[in-house]
Amino acid sequence: MELIRKLPAEKNKKGHFKKYGEFLCTFCLTKAKRRLENGLRQQSCGCQHYSDEVKDKISNSKKGKKIHTEESIDKIRNKSLGRKHTEETRQKIREKRKLQEPPTLGTKLTEEHKQKISVANKGENNGNWNKGSSFELYPQEFYSIRHQILERDNYTCQCPTCEHKSDFLHIHHIDYDKKNNNFENLVTLCLYCHNKTSNNSNRQYWVNYYKNIMENNL
Repeated sequence: MELIRKLPAEKNKKGHFKKYGEFLCTFCLTKAKRRLENGLRQQSCGCQHYSDEVKDKISNSKKGKKIHTEESIDKIRNKSLGRKHTEETRQKIREKRKLQEPPTLGTKLTEEHKQKISVANKGENNGNWNKGSSFELYPQEFYSIRHQILERDNYTCQCPTCEHKSDFLHIHHIDYDKKNNNFENLVTLCLYCHNKTSNNSNRQYWVNYYKNIMENNL
């Protein structure tokens, strides 16, 4: 279905806010209200169903499959009951488990060892190091337009798959450049969704992801 416009978030029975949208069915051209993630995934409002050909394929695929009777289920259950491992088998299981255990399991790290690990993962040695960009200060103009971005996004996280696990809202720079405070480069995200974008290994994915969202919203 085709998204016409986004609707304000609504609280469900569990008390969680969910995003809704108004969609146009491309088959019958009727408007329908759907959860945002469901409407983007659905092909029609429900006017289209499986054709007879597809139904026949599903029916034929299930033919010939054996269904266990109650008698056969009891036989399988009784066969497994009372089965005991030999001492040799038990020893093999113990040895296999020992090999799978991490070498540090159950051991306590000394303060010296903890300090070495901390130094080894500090600064440029850390996999998420991004040339110290997290220490850069935001320009003054960012604070003056922050509330405008929140109002534009209806004080709602703009990630379509957001499950609203956090009520804290952040303003995310899509290209990770704190100096680029153009409206199309800023998007409202909750704390949970914002944390997903912090990994260096998939930053380009999130850049493209939120660029596409902003191009559709603006």
